[in-house]
Amino acid sequence: MAADDPRRVMVQQVLSFEVIDKKGQIIKESVATLVEPRRWREGYLNPELFTSMVLEDLTPMSGCDLFWKRTDAGFVGANDPLRCHSSDRMSDAAAKNELRAELRSTELWLSEQSYDESGHLVLGRADDPFYRFHKSTAHKPP
Repeated sequence: MAADDPRRVMVQQVLSFEVIDKKGQIIKESVATLVEPRRWREGYLNPELFTSMVLEDLTPMSGCDLFWKRTDAGFVGANDPLRCHSSDRMSDAAAKNELRAELRSTELWLSEQSYDESGHLVLGRADDPFYRFHKSTAHKPP
């Protein structure tokens, strides 16, 4: 969704996680998009809808896997930007995507930046690339 308007949904994705070492120190996050997004649109109201999902309903985003590593504060995730490509929405030029994330007990930070072939930033912010999400408790009136 747009960071400034949670009602403006930009894309729906399915995330899957796989522990890739025996100690649980590294976790691979894979991302896929939905082949028929409208079919799943009301899933948040009816979670049973997802029980019919099969692999053919998904399009994997190959090369854009995030690898999470445990730290003292939580987890830090990053991808290999040399393997994760997309096309610039404005010019259709190839772009390398750099994805980063940090997970702590009450915070999730997400960053996506894209660079053109000459290394210029074409998507994302250079000064502060992270969207920061903070866990909060629902306020209950007295």
